[in-house]
Amino acid sequence: MHRPATSVRVTRISKKKLLLASQRIEVGALLNGTTLNPLAFRWGVADSETTTGAQVSRLEYSNGHSPAYFQFDHYLHKHYALYSWGNGEELEEHFAGTWPHQVLHVARWIARLERQARTRDHVLP
Repeated sequence: MHRPATSVRVTRISKKKLLLASQRIEVGALLNGTTLNPLAFRWGVADSETTTGAQVSRLEYSNGHSPAYFQFDHYLHKHYALYSWGNGEELEEHFAGTWPHQVLHVARWIARLERQARTRDHVLP
C-alpha cells in the first residue's frame, strides 16, 4: 500500500520578552509628567530587531503627524533601546544593558517628543 506524502508544517515558536507591569507603570509615570496627550500613546508588541523569533514591547506615539515609537528590545539578555521620533528622522539604537539605563533613553525620547510638539505649536500656518 502506498501512502501519500504528508507535508510537515513547522510553526515558529515565539519568545515573548515583554515589559513587566511595574516597568510599564514606571514608563507611564514618565508620560504623566509631560504636556503630551497620554491618549496619543499606545502599547503594542513588535518583532524583535535583535533576537530572531522574539517579540518585545513597543510604545507608539501618534499625534496626527508621523508616528514615533520606542521599542524595548533585548540583546544578549540585556535591555536594548530602538526609537524614532517620527517625521522621517533616523532610528536610534543603544545597548542600554540595565533597566535604569533603558529608562534614561525613554526619558530622552519623551523629552524630544515634547520639544517637537512645542515647536509645532509655535509655528504659524
